[in-house]
Amino acid sequence: MKKMLLFILFVAAAFATTSCDSQSGTMVFADKQIKKGQEDKVELKASFTNKEAVYARAYLKEEIGAYQPELNISNRMYKDDFTAELYIDGEFKDSWHALKNEYTADPSWKQFQFFVVNTSDRPDFPPAVFKKLSKGKHDVEIKVIRKRINGDTELASGEFEFVVE
Repeated sequence: MKKMLLFILFVAAAFATTSCDSQSGTMVFADKQIKKGQEDKVELKASFTNKEAVYARAYLKEEIGAYQPELNISNRMYKDDFTAELYIDGEFKDSWHALKNEYTADPSWKQFQFFVVNTSDRPDFPPAVFKKLSKGKHDVEIKVIRKRINGDTELASGEFEFVVE
């Protein structure tokens, strides 16, 4: 609960300014889409029930284009990859390749939105992961990671409470 209170205070402080740079490394959540530049028009939340939609917006230090995976032609492997990882109650549950989706954000942006669960758009994480949860409160953390051959870098992360009724 202490983490949740700190998160709410952090979100309030982060949105006192509109600079994306001041928010880099963070992620915010809402039950409606969080459109770029319109975060102040959406109620940001830190707790959701299993009946609510959950959308996220991640804020990065650099433009998205700087994180595009490079193909190493000689061994046909990516030198790096850009993923979002889902943890529930501290346990890794799933990941998806954020820059390989058909709706990838503009490469010049330093932020992007994705669909976590119960959204009208196709969710980025399998709904079954959330449907299998037992009744009660669960801590959900999402990390945006740049995976590279020479080591991983966490680019943004955020947490929310998910209550299964």
